[in-house]
Amino acid sequence: MISLVPSSLHVRRALRQLFAVGTAGALGLWGSRGSAQVPLHNLAQALGRHADRVRASGSTLALSSGVAASRRVPFAGRVRWLPVGPRHVVLRSADADIASWAGGGADLLWSPPRHLLLDRAQASLRVEAAKVKGAGSGQGVVIGIIDAGVEVSHADLRHADGTTRVAWWLDFSSNPAGIHPALESAYGCEPEAGLRCQILSGADLDARLQNAVTGDEPRDPIGHGTHIASIAAGNGLWGGGSGFVGIAPEATLIASRVTGASGAIADSDVVLATQFVFDRASELGMPAVVNLSLGSDFGAHDGSSELSQVLAGFVGPDNPGRAIVVAGGNSGELHYGTTGPTSGPFGIHREVSVRSGATLEVPLLTPYAPQGGDTTNASLFVWISLYPAGTLSVGVELPDGTRLDPVGQGRIESVESGDLVAAVIHGVGHDDGSAALAAELPDLNLDDVFPSAGAAVILIDGQWPAGEGFSIQIEGEGRAELWVQSEGDLAPEAGSGGAVFSGATARQTVTIPASHPALIAVGASINRLEWTDYTGANASVEAFPATPSPELGAAAFFSSAGPNARGDFKPDVLAPGGFVIAALAAAADPRRGAPSIFSGGLCAGAGCQIVSDGYAVTAGTSMAAPMVSGAAALLLERDPTLTSDELRGLLIAGSSPTPSPSDLASREGGGVLDVAGSIDALLAMPRSSLELPDPVQSRLRFSGGSALRDVSRSLVALLWLRDGAGGIFDAAIERLQAKVVGGELSQSIERTAPGLYQFRVAASARAESALSIEVLLDGQAFLIGRLPLEQSSPTRGGSSGGGCSSAPASSTSGAGAVLYPSLLVLGTLMLRRRRAASATVAFKARSSTR
Repeated sequence: MISLVPSSLHVRRALRQLFAVGTAGALGLWGSRGSAQVPLHNLAQALGRHADRVRASGSTLALSSGVAASRRVPFAGRVRWLPVGPRHVVLRSADADIASWAGGGADLLWSPPRHLLLDRAQASLRVEAAKVKGAGSGQGVVIGIIDAGVEVSHADLRHADGTTRVAWWLDFSSNPAGIHPALESAYGCEPEAGLRCQILSGADLDARLQNAVTGDEPRDPIGHGTHIASIAAGNGLWGGGSGFVGIAPEATLIASRVTGASGAIADSDVVLATQFVFDRASELGMPAVVNLSLGSDFGAHDGSSELSQVLAGFVGPDNPGRAIVVAGGNSGELHYGTTGPTSGPFGIHREVSVRSGATLEVPLLTPYAPQGGDTTNASLFVWISLYPAGTLSVGVELPDGTRLDPVGQGRIESVESGDLVAAVIHGVGHDDGSAALAAELPDLNLDDVFPSAGAAVILIDGQWPAGEGFSIQIEGEGRAELWVQSEGDLAPEAGSGGAVFSGATARQTVTIPASHPALIAVGASINRLEWTDYTGANASVEAFPATPSPELGAAAFFSSAGPNARGDFKPDVLAPGGFVIAALAAAADPRRGAPSIFSGGLCAGAGCQIVSDGYAVTAGTSMAAPMVSGAAALLLERDPTLTSDELRGLLIAGSSPTPSPSDLASREGGGVLDVAGSIDALLAMPRSSLELPDPVQSRLRFSGGSALRDVSRSLVALLWLRDGAGGIFDAAIERLQAKVVGGELSQSIERTAPGLYQFRVAASARAESALSIEVLLDGQAFLIGRLPLEQSSPTRGGSSGGGCSSAPASSTSGAGAVLYPSLLVLGTLMLRRRRAASATVAFKARSSTR
């Protein structure tokens, strides 16, 4: 996946000034529960005269209830105020002075960086079978590719006559072209202010393709966006029609480049690009699917971040014919090994319980940077969701033993040692009252979120000895869930594995914004392990040291797992993402010495990822998302009025289970994409009430692999009804009931799509080792599911997230956890953050000073 944020340099400046001031005290902090951004006006109050060092370029503003989106907040410097919804605006400015903030009633926000995350795939998705059932080819539907750009000269993205298939192009890395001045002004491109934003139409692109000027047409320097676009909608025309065809080869493309020179992406640019796609599609009279193969690990994984909220506002029941598909992330890989007193699994997420009177220490380890050297120069962003926030305090210890004692709710404290600074901000997502939150976040179901939940953020910036680690201290009584994101020397683009926790779990690692319930999150499945490269030699994915070996059709070892923090199913569906052949941008061809997503590490030998001059292979949920975008386009071609929720339901209703019953339920999500199955669901008619589904073909899955003993932390159960041939069986809702032993049914059964039903379950504090869930059909036992209960420990990470399976009522079954660890070196930007060279992660041994 790719990376999204206001400039990391601006973030670093903000942190430096925050740490230099060393403020402490109540700040009022954040009004929105779980927001993954920090209000700059609150920082301005803390920074005082140093606030002019903080830039606000490309920020998102969250308006308080009753504040109109058209209201202009006074700033020094030139500002463009662009409404993107009733509660949100985007601020684009060449030089906005945060010290002059005087608006009131709005929060100007920044967040740390986010990152860019078909022959065999076509067969596994049953695309040809879908055509037999009446599926088209995406004609009359827009697919928006918001990414690193696309190479418009690639034959797969052009018509047979050579004209472009890209109807519009929006580029945030180029100065305004002035060809469409009104449009460029509307989206914040101001030539006199130096804001980089360019808009070109399809006719403009054709003119550049046909002129005598070399290189004036849009390019994709790293190859990510071109690969994505061809997976969703490539027509296979490269090489005279012998190429690899995408899912919706006749769809209309609208592309946007949102990566700057550094590869970082601003939230505001993603928002504006999304609005641009939907606006242009509306002008064309077409439904549209936006593909976002990007995200980050920092923030509340419950959909409450401002970016998630803004994007969700573009879709929903009031916006038929629109959907946003987001890569679920590549943060699910776990590493094993031992480093000093610390042992694996290692990963970016950990869950812990804290006992009263004890201080829990959570090791945060940092690997050696790929370029070597004695020091690491990086920034670490740690998000900690706290349950309850008011009784837990958070501190941090630096590698040299310098300590910041645990900080209570509502306070900011910092510590500095040499070139290294750290701060704890405790109060993010503080609950200011359910009524106010319900008014400000109408699409957030507060009943599904801990009423006392809040969060703390740890920010670390500077230099420290290479391979050294940190220790996070948590005091009080309750539960904490931690995520870490790394930048600088440890960023994904640097090829580092990034900072990790010991005792990690893959659970709840679906990234932001994919964790929002209104957005369609996509995980990756394994569709191939070998291919023929451009030399005619057999190439294959390097040997996996993990056991068991990856299985075709199974969830990919790197794919992020669910559920989200609300207990919803995430990812919504899986699609092939390991390992996918699609279009190769010429500028990203590693044989020309270009650093790109195909530069190596996936297989042995230089250029082994290159299949031909027009195609190459790589991996990630970035590649899985456009397959679902293409499938959604096929569904919208049949029915342009479908809403995002209806599309999600059809995609899940038609899905297939992964082949291994021991796969983690939380990694599998809603099953593997089956285009023919989704077309079946779209065309399905309710069955006669006298017929019965087949309990062997039907299945019951849960959004998490294990449940907490807390009735406020429910999980979603999905029920697929199938007939004896495996076809969709659509039973009337009144025929179905669910019973729970050891907990409660927190939401009754409802039908979400033909043959697909959902309900919610929760475990009580008195529950024993597992919940037993029984589905009844016509009053008779039909399916029985077993959901293990988490065995938390205050001295170790949370549970490993056991899998769960269902069985006909005449038998019982259960499944334990199967984690897919791998130290495979994957040479793509999307997967580099998980790189490791051997079965032992390379860290220095670190003993606590306590």
